[in-house]
Amino acid sequence: MRIELDSTDLEPLIERVVSRTVALLGSRHGTGDFAGERLAYNRKEAAEALGISISKLDLLTKSGRIPHVRLSGDEGSPSYPVAMLERWLEEQAIESVKKGNTD
Repeated sequence: MRIELDSTDLEPLIERVVSRTVALLGSRHGTGDFAGERLAYNRKEAAEALGISISKLDLLTKSGRIPHVRLSGDEGSPSYPVAMLERWLEEQAIESVKKGNTD
């Protein structure tokens, strides 16, 4: 069975799902107890978490399109805060729906 939906049908659904996911993640991270939880990923971990190659992550980083910080100043390797990546991914999903890229 195939159901035809356009982006106006999907946007509210995706926003609800993303909102609930963020709320669940926020409750997990909002406890103040970070023992055992990573606050940031290194390049390899961030690429794996996002399902992209390290070279793609590097391109996104160099272009400033993905959130990252350099804990050791400008010369240090980038770190990717988990909470910032989660928000960025949510924003990317919403933008994709708005543009009609729901494949």
